[in-house]
Amino acid sequence: MLGRHVHGEAYAALVLSGGYEEAGDHGRFKVNPGDVVFHDRFEGHLDRFFAKGAVILNLPLAPNQWAMPRIAQVTNPDSVARMAETNTHDLDFGAILAATHGDKPSVVQIRSEDVSPDIIGKQVVTALRQMAVELEQGALLTINPNRIRIRILPLRRRDE
Repeated sequence: MLGRHVHGEAYAALVLSGGYEEAGDHGRFKVNPGDVVFHDRFEGHLDRFFAKGAVILNLPLAPNQWAMPRIAQVTNPDSVARMAETNTHDLDFGAILAATHGDKPSVVQIRSEDVSPDIIGKQVVTALRQMAVELEQGALLTINPNRIRIRILPLRRRDE
């Protein structure tokens, strides 16, 4: 067992093999290969590993990720692990969706130097209202100070 602890940065824990039970600020989850558990900065939790142990890939998330689910399923965890080996500097959940062709969950990314509500909050609320149907069905919404962009999931390369 790994006792109650916190991490200083937001991250996604992708289970590659084995499994464990996690209990924390947002509930208790039994996670197995392909499951992804999302953690905010300084979110407390403990981990009870199953008898066979677990291999977990912790993926850093940009500090401006909003509207993350607590847990999700990745259809091809190996592709995420390969991507993490080659691209550790710009890894975010949008990249995970693209690599795995996931169709859920929806993700909202804020790409701005200043993410304070006074600066970009009104634009975020407007974008969420305008794109509510798409987000309900599965989409990646990117909000920049000068524009918004929505891509319907699963993400496909332009040549597909």
